[in-house]
Amino acid sequence: MTTSSRFILRNLLDQLLLLDSQVEEATNRLVARAKEVPVCTRLIALPGVAWIIASALYARLGDGSAYKCGRDASASVGVVPAHSGTGGNNKLLGITKRGDRCLRSLLIHGARSVVSRIKDKQDGLSCWIRKQLLKNHLNKTAVAYANKLVRMAWAILSSGEVYREPVAV
Repeated sequence: MTTSSRFILRNLLDQLLLLDSQVEEATNRLVARAKEVPVCTRLIALPGVAWIIASALYARLGDGSAYKCGRDASASVGVVPAHSGTGGNNKLLGITKRGDRCLRSLLIHGARSVVSRIKDKQDGLSCWIRKQLLKNHLNKTAVAYANKLVRMAWAILSSGEVYREPVAV
């Protein structure tokens, strides 16, 4: 390897390390700010929601008053299934993918984390996820849980209550 190529690679490595430190610093500032907001503290109780997702949900949904129901909030993020059909013959398609791409991506990653770690938990949410997994693929189940997450977040934001874990049926 020549000296000039080593110099170029070292320069690129230094830029990458600087970028990593800048991203970490920005993330730490965002998390610190989210910890100051009481609503984000309530949202953090949702399984699959961390500080960054909680702050993004709060930034997107506000106090929830702009949406009539949880489905409207979920549609604004873009995690509701599209549908087509007439005469009572409706067909559900993939998600609409309209709305906030970054928040949708964060929610699906958080949901995928929860779905892949349910193992043999017996709480209500894990039972619901397990039923979904019997019918659908892991990714489709993760998107369904992301949809459910937005609806639960809307309920927390609009009611002002804390998250109550669902009871197994």
